[in-house]
Amino acid sequence: MEFDTPIRSLPEAKRYFQATGCSSFHMAREHPARYDEYRALGISEVTEAEWASEEIISKIARLESGGCAHDELWVVHSQLADLILDRKCALYLDRLLEATKAIETQLSQRDRLLVAETIVGRQHLEYRPGLIFQSHDSEHLATAKEFAQAARRFTVDSFTTADLEQRRKRLLEGLARTENLCGIRSD
Repeated sequence: MEFDTPIRSLPEAKRYFQATGCSSFHMAREHPARYDEYRALGISEVTEAEWASEEIISKIARLESGGCAHDELWVVHSQLADLILDRKCALYLDRLLEATKAIETQLSQRDRLLVAETIVGRQHLEYRPGLIFQSHDSEHLATAKEFAQAARRFTVDSFTTADLEQRRKRLLEGLARTENLCGIRSD
């Protein structure tokens, strides 16, 4: 979407909202003038939640249907996870898990690591990052356990490059701590 043209209508506002990840933070930081126009329309939180749900469903459908190039899969997955986590849309965690399973065999080894990092989270554990904690904390315990199992499957193979192998090992350590904190360890 072009951000050069003013936002004057709800359809334009919706496109802008969805193109910026359904995030007021990104709208304000990256395009302050457009954000002011967006806010001037007085869009309700209910409308934004509907638009965010539409975007979540659209991204899930893209992943499940093969509507993404292989090198885009991890990016769309990461965007989708961020959207679900940022908006606290636990309702979609099971669907994201199914989409994660759907793309598993299509990912390169590096991209499997990136998806596993999304599952486990990239922040310090005190912030309870990632899809495992979100699933656990919203009482989707089976989903939390399945996300943990997926992260293990995605990182089973060692890397030949030292930096990726170090990331893989660090991720596995974080995964083990996350499983212990959530009480879902399943060796």
